[in-house]
Amino acid sequence: MSRPTESHQAFDDPQPPASSPRPARNEITVRVGKKQRAARACDNCRRLKERCTGGTPCNGCIKSKRQCAFTNLFRRSRRKPEVQKLTETLNPKVFFDIDRIRNLEAIVQHFTNIQEFSPTTVAETLTSLTTDKGSSPTLENQENDQASDDGPGSEKTKDSASMLAYEEFSHSDFTRQIQQKLGPDLERPGTDPTASVATAEQLLSWPFVVQDAVSVFPPAEVATTLLGIFFNVAQTNYFYVDEEYIRSRISEIYTNVATPLTIADAPWVCTALMVFCVSTQFAHLVKGRQPNTGEVDVTSAIDDALALSFYRKATAMIPDLLTIGSAQCVQAFILMGVYTLPVDPAGLASSYYGIAMKIAIHNNMHLKNKSRTRDAEMRNRIWWTVYTLERRVSILHGRPASIQRSQISTNLPVDCLELQPSERPNTFHNAMAQKDLTEIMEDARDNILMIKKADRSKLEQVAKDALKVNQALETWWDSLPEETYCKDLTPGQPLFRSNIHLALTYHLVHIFIGRSFIFDDSDADKLGLHGWANARNTLIKHCIQSAITSVQLCQKLHDEFGLSKSSYTEFTSCCAAVVTLIAQRILSKTVEFGDICDQGITLLKIMSGGVFANTKSSEKRGLEILEMTLAKLGATPGESPSLGGAGYDQFRNWVALQVEPEPMLGQEQAVPTMEWAYGSSPGQGSFHSEEMNFMNEFVPTTFAELASLPGLENYFQSSIG
Repeated sequence: MSRPTESHQAFDDPQPPASSPRPARNEITVRVGKKQRAARACDNCRRLKERCTGGTPCNGCIKSKRQCAFTNLFRRSRRKPEVQKLTETLNPKVFFDIDRIRNLEAIVQHFTNIQEFSPTTVAETLTSLTTDKGSSPTLENQENDQASDDGPGSEKTKDSASMLAYEEFSHSDFTRQIQQKLGPDLERPGTDPTASVATAEQLLSWPFVVQDAVSVFPPAEVATTLLGIFFNVAQTNYFYVDEEYIRSRISEIYTNVATPLTIADAPWVCTALMVFCVSTQFAHLVKGRQPNTGEVDVTSAIDDALALSFYRKATAMIPDLLTIGSAQCVQAFILMGVYTLPVDPAGLASSYYGIAMKIAIHNNMHLKNKSRTRDAEMRNRIWWTVYTLERRVSILHGRPASIQRSQISTNLPVDCLELQPSERPNTFHNAMAQKDLTEIMEDARDNILMIKKADRSKLEQVAKDALKVNQALETWWDSLPEETYCKDLTPGQPLFRSNIHLALTYHLVHIFIGRSFIFDDSDADKLGLHGWANARNTLIKHCIQSAITSVQLCQKLHDEFGLSKSSYTEFTSCCAAVVTLIAQRILSKTVEFGDICDQGITLLKIMSGGVFANTKSSEKRGLEILEMTLAKLGATPGESPSLGGAGYDQFRNWVALQVEPEPMLGQEQAVPTMEWAYGSSPGQGSFHSEEMNFMNEFVPTTFAELASLPGLENYFQSSIG
């Protein structure tokens, strides 16, 4: 009896009767004396990994008295080769379609810049391509698909060559090493132990959270207006969000109302809400709504209330953003930091920026990526934006940075045509200049810290280093373009406000460097430190000049465009300038800079009518102290004896206590001052009326409280001496 064929076996009864026929005799087995593997093994032989001779039942099942069946239960599915799949699904008419070929040529031309597609040119290009050994186009395509899946937020590729030393001690890297030792058999389909993002889906909220957030979206016309305000006014010199992506998603809300939203939409919905929130805060800068005073009008109050409603809806999705942890979530937290920056820069805003930085690092956005796609470039822009914002707040408010520069290997942004806006000027050069300014400010901070720690014998050298940083800042500023971008301060130009902000930041760095030397009362001439004295005087001179220029720039912005009631850059720059000028007036015991200080106070009042309008805020309190100080400085010598003699000595002694508290001063006694700086309830440390009357007796006591203004709470801590 011959061996049954495959087709016959498919219809055999899986449960043969007890009196089954005698097993078929395999002629090859008899002739060579060796068992031959059947083309198809039974279930038991396949499960036990034994050689099956074929037949029903097979010899192995007869010997072990097992039931022989062919159900494919333990059969492994083999993937068809990609070439075979292509052959099976290929339609010659579709393959040789002329439109399809032209489209493919356009795609190739876009990514390779090949202008001619003749057979000779294509052959030469093909031979010039260098391919890695052991790589296949199929594998490369799979890796690229995984890297670009679901937009820029889910990129999971990781260049092993760029892996930093500290990453070699991680759990995931150790798991990867074990996997390499044991071979590919350990891998399971659909799992990636080294994936950079692992979403805990069981922790996500229900979709109605997103649907409820979308319910507060403004009408389509209002949304379009707010988007224009955001990208034309609020964004200035940063890359906050992917404009094309967020515009398209918001547009889908109004065009495809029936499309259901899931919790996966939480990142972009939260980003959209924060775009509306931030743009609402800058809506008063639209033509026709420019306020002339710092008083809170009805329209401004409505804007603030509307922005707060957007913010609260967005913050309700923070747990889901932390769980999802994509690059889109980074953009949402950036905007939360931007919104809270004028209110609480050292606290809430700094926390939001820190979260954004952690999520970005979790997505390996700080590591170099070989991809040159649009999504990869957008990831780079978002990374350098959160890096710049978090770095700047950390420097101005004495916070440690989240990552060191040496740990960053990603590429700098590229001014590609695809990401250039079509309806307004390109701010790429300004954004890169903002990033460079922040790094120069960090270098200056590090140099100042070295000066504080240096011995008197080394002050000459560290003073030269400080001058080098100052000179590098000026050289860098001189190299920037003077037309349209960066240094073009011509009123009416499209980037007038953005360029003013960049100039304010530049002068703020000069103020940041020079103000640290204002309180240095050491007699360098007696100590023989003439180089140190010259360097100190030069830096203070540049600091005072930048302070005057900052007030003038704010006045120019107010006259030509309008000051914002929500701009941290404008308020902090003007405030730092006024405080520096007041400090110079107190220490030089002159009435110089009186007019420019009064001008700065007037500008600060205008800016304090928006988010700074809360009477309990540190900004409002700081304005009162500024006015009180200027009033004392402008009084006659008979009315204000504190500018000389015992009054000045009392001031210096009081400042010394603030810089270096006595050992008996407990930490709990210093807390109220910091709480007051951030607008919290200071409790016992608040200024009562009796204490205020005592403070009015001499100017320096009130001046010390200026350190609590935004960006200046470490004013004395940065002083030398």
